[in-house]
Amino acid sequence: MEEAVLRLKPVAEAENVVVNAPIDGCFSIFNSPYYSHRKGLAIDVYPSGIEQGSTAYSPVEGKVKRIYEFKPPKSKFFETPKAEQLIIVESEVGKDIHIRLLHIDSKLKVGDVVSIGDELGSLVRSGFFDFWTAPHIHVEVRKNANLIRAKGSEPVILIEQGGALKVNRVNEFSNLKVISVHEEFTLLRSKGGSGIGGVYGLGCTVGRNLGILDGGISHYPYGGAYLGPFNSVKLGDVVRLGSAIIGKVEWISMNVAFFKRMPIAVYVNEAPVKGISLFLSLTNHGVIKVVPKSPGESPLQQGNTVRLSFK
Repeated sequence: MEEAVLRLKPVAEAENVVVNAPIDGCFSIFNSPYYSHRKGLAIDVYPSGIEQGSTAYSPVEGKVKRIYEFKPPKSKFFETPKAEQLIIVESEVGKDIHIRLLHIDSKLKVGDVVSIGDELGSLVRSGFFDFWTAPHIHVEVRKNANLIRAKGSEPVILIEQGGALKVNRVNEFSNLKVISVHEEFTLLRSKGGSGIGGVYGLGCTVGRNLGILDGGISHYPYGGAYLGPFNSVKLGDVVRLGSAIIGKVEWISMNVAFFKRMPIAVYVNEAPVKGISLFLSLTNHGVIKVVPKSPGESPLQQGNTVRLSFK
């Protein structure tokens, strides 16, 4: 367990509850179509592995108050569990603050105390996922109210990591290397991501500011951009990926700009794809996840060099 604790680091907070993520994994607020993500009220924590059954290490601490079992939707793309669990954790911040955890096949019992890095069980491939969605832990923080209903969680604020500014402005997105090909997605590696204060990802511009994209372009209608401190972003500012306009800022919360996507399509070597799936990370790995139109449609092979374009 000690090794797992060392590999997690605080990345976000809500109502003074700190959420941790693996230093070699990634995390996202906006890369999802669901209400809590569209409103910036939840964060997904992804481990370094992407396979179903990967161990789920706790991103939070507290006491298990309730485990609510429910029947999830079925997927037409993959086998889903017959039942899932909503784990309610009473935060150490106060008895009126609770944490909701989803997408875990849990070993926990009511009354168990969990610490950051404790083994919670296994990640599941939920019926709420689309075919390209990797297993992850969904985290929400809620004041003492209705803990079961979907709405009612508190805003998530990303924690500054204290690193230097690294700008990688790629306008043509050419010479991207295919590092792995899966039926549901393909991974490309660029020359390196952009970084703001120790948070890395695919760089964009928001107005005159550098941002790090968080979301699905163009398969989700909304997205976010991590901005870092001392930004000058305003409502209505244009969000650009390279030279392409991908959205306009609709609201700003601390160090994140929420934008509504403009009509845009994504191409790999001039072949249309569903989009690119983008996350935030504590490691500058420069990886871009490409989502095909449907599973098994990618014509790419590992080692290929490709070009992304946006029209």
